[in-house]
Amino acid sequence: MAKRFLFYVLALLFFVAGCSGVLKEKPYIEGYVTDKEDGRILVVSPEPKDANDNGNADFYDALWGSDAPDRIEIG
Repeated sequence: MAKRFLFYVLALLFFVAGCSGVLKEKPYIEGYVTDKEDGRILVVSPEPKDANDNGNADFYDALWGSDAPDRIEIG
């Protein structure tokens, strides 16, 4: 009985510890700024990806970034 209780307590602690993780790394993308609006910038990767696994490069990663400095320009 005590072993079963200890097992449940440890399992619960493990579960709670696993669910409390927070994204600590910021998303990273290197590429071209293609749009700018309201302090945000749209950065698009220069390297195409094959999204359909058909051999054609038909997808570019893109990411909206917030709190962009005003000195950032499109291009």
